[in-house]
Amino acid sequence: MPRTRKGSARRRSTKRLLKRAKGYYGARGKLRRVAKQSVMKGDQYAFRDRRTKKRNFRRLWITRISAACRQRQISYSHFVGGLKKAGITLDRKVLADLALNDPKAFDAVVAEARAALPSGHPGTDTSRAVAGGTPLAGRVPARRDSTAAVPGET
Repeated sequence: MPRTRKGSARRRSTKRLLKRAKGYYGARGKLRRVAKQSVMKGDQYAFRDRRTKKRNFRRLWITRISAACRQRQISYSHFVGGLKKAGITLDRKVLADLALNDPKAFDAVVAEARAALPSGHPGTDTSRAVAGGTPLAGRVPARRDSTAAVPGET
């Protein structure tokens, strides 16, 4: 009787591997050795990107919250500080969803955060609203024109 080398186990393993490599370009989806390398590299990318996805979503939520806060004349950092002082434990995912889908509820949260900040704190001043601009518009120095004469240079 001829000697078998793994027999049906190898065939089953190969089929399982090629099934995972289905849709890959060229030899990556057809040849066992190349497919194995491609699937292993794909697993590495998947492992890495499951963690990256969490970071990316957190950045997106912070950006959305920050934009909503700027519309309400409070900076993101003052808003988060006010939330902590007020004892509000909503996470960034929920806050971003409120800012996007329920502005009135977000307004109430901002009001609570503002109330928790000490009086005289920059986040409590709502009179800094600038028509069509940001709260920082008056405090950011204007760009220097490169064609204008600079004092002290000749």
